[in-house]
This record gives sequence, C-alpha cells and structure tokens, in this order.
Amino acid sequence: MEILIDSIIMAGLGFIGNYSLYPGKIPVAELFILLIFMAMNFILIEKKGRDRRNEIMYYVKKVFILIVLLISIFLPQLLLFAPVLILQNTWKKEEMPILFAAVLITSRTPLQFLIAAVLSILGIRLSYRRCRYEKLKEEYFKQKGEADYLYQNLRIENQKLVENQDIEIVNSALKERNRISKEIHDNVGHLLSSALLQLGALEFLISEDLKDPFLKLQATIKEAMEKTRKSVHGLYDKSLNMEILLKELKEGFTFCSLEYTVEIEKEPEASLYYTISSIVKEALSNVSKHSDADRVNIQLMEVRGDYHLLIKDNGSVKKQEEGRGLGLMSMRERVEDLGGNFYLNKENGYRIFITLPAKEREV
Repeated sequence: MEILIDSIIMAGLGFIGNYSLYPGKIPVAELFILLIFMAMNFILIEKKGRDRRNEIMYYVKKVFILIVLLISIFLPQLLLFAPVLILQNTWKKEEMPILFAAVLITSRTPLQFLIAAVLSILGIRLSYRRCRYEKLKEEYFKQKGEADYLYQNLRIENQKLVENQDIEIVNSALKERNRISKEIHDNVGHLLSSALLQLGALEFLISEDLKDPFLKLQATIKEAMEKTRKSVHGLYDKSLNMEILLKELKEGFTFCSLEYTVEIEKEPEASLYYTISSIVKEALSNVSKHSDADRVNIQLMEVRGDYHLLIKDNGSVKKQEEGRGLGLMSMRERVEDLGGNFYLNKENGYRIFITLPAKEREV
C-alpha cells in the first residue's frame, strides 16, 4: 500500500514537470505505457529470501527502466515518469552512475535532465526508505514471534515447575499420611489387639459379679479397635482416590452438567494421579471459558496396564477454538513426558482421549 501511494505521488510530480516543460500537452500515451510497466513491476514483486528467482526479477525490473528510457527518446514526456519505476526497485551504489547516465542521454534539454535527475534521486530515496522499513518490519515480526514462542515456553515450563512442586507436596503429604497410618496400625493397633487377647484370657478367671462390666470393657476395646482400623484405612485410601477427586471436581463445577465414571483396579501413583488431575482441571477450565457446551462427560478406565482418560463435551468447535492452544499444548507435553499418548477430536464438540502407562504404586 505504501509503495502504491509513493508511486501516485511520484507520477503526480512527473505530470507537473511535464506540464511545465510541455504546457497544454497531455501525456496520455506516456501514462498508458507507465501503467503497463507498473503492472508488470507489481506482478514481478520479489519474494522473501534470496534465491535464483529473486535475482532474475531484480534484473528484469532494471531492464524495464532501460526500455522506458529508450522509449522516452521518441516520447520525451515519458522520461519524467521513469522515476515511478525507479522507486519500485532496489538499488546498489554502483548502479546509480549508469542510471543517471541513461537519464542524461535520453534528456532533450538541460532542464528536462535536471527535473528527471531530481525526481530520480527522490525515487531512489523513497526506495531506500521503503526497503529499510520492510527490513525493520520483518525484524520486528521475527523478534515478536521469537518473544511469543519464548513466552509460551516459559509459561509451560513455569506450569510444569508449579505442578512438579505440587507433586512433591502431594508426595510428602502421602508419605506422612502413610507413616501415621503405619504407626497407628503397628503401635496402637498392636496394643489394642494385645489388650483384647489378654481380656480374652481373663474372661475365664473373673467372678460372675464382674462379668457384665468386663464384657462392656471388652466390647469398648473391640469398638476402639474397629474404629482405629477404619480410620487407618480411610486415611490411606483418601491419599490417592480418583473417585473422590472427580466427585469433588463435579461439586465445584457449575458451568454445565458433569458426569463421570471410574473403572480402575488400582489407584494411580502420585505422578500419574496429579497429571490426570491437572488435565481434567484444565479441560474443565477450557469448557467454562471457551465453550457453549451444556454437558461434559469424563471416563477413566484401566485397560491392559494403561489408564484411558476420555473427556468430551457437546459444545460448538468454532467457539472453542479461541484460547485453547496453550492449554492443549501443555496437556500434550505432560502426557508425552510420562510416555503416554494424546488424541484430540473436534467432531460434535471436543473429545480429548489420553492413554497413560499405569505403574504400580509403592506402599
């Protein structure tokens, strides 16, 4: 667009110069020839990069200028329109003496040469400015693209760092829970079991008048033993439980209807558990931010040593396309880091299907 505006301005200056040299004579044929060569110049625009085609285009456009200058010998008013083609080219320093020599040879009067030379210098200056502007613009977009790429990578790495930190916190909490449950089981549970055995032995030695209080004491200790066992199991089971996780996510998700099914034999280890948790949370966040869905379904299954996770909704794909790129990229990288596979289907809403290799959890 800028080169077109500069060309129109330069053509206007050439028209004014011709009017001062040849008053009353309208350069119709000259303008027609100029338009033909301008059109050919625009067709032969050089592409980005340096290759054989660009080199050929460069010299072909120089030939166009020489042809116009030769024609201006017979149509002198065309000479002052040649700078329009000059500004549409790029120039090397060693080519400028040849250009001005050609302008001098084809000029009929010193005044015409002076006007043509001034317009040619202006055309070269505008060409230099345009080339510099295009280089700066190209460099700007290149740096902007690199900055955006680095920013996205930084966000992903930062997200991974936060997740790894959270995994470490979860692992620490799990270890502490397991330690507490083991200590309760080994110490308190052992003492209660020993007390029950001793009470069982004393049952045959006590008198009848102490029988009822003794049985009540024995029942109380048995109840304490049972509650301790349930508490220990509950403390351990709650450490990593996908059913509890999805239930809590369902209770906190109010954007639309959410249904889930869990069909696994063993709960995943901490890294897998947290990866699945993060993916489900990210997917639900995407639905609430970028979707018009009214139903989401989550299925988690264990098939032949792999965990299969399917998250699907019935929203329109067009609306969901905006804003999901980084989240999906982060999901894919987390899955691939654990040796899994990530699949995305956009027919009838979004479907995210993930497979993760199951690993035995160390107890």
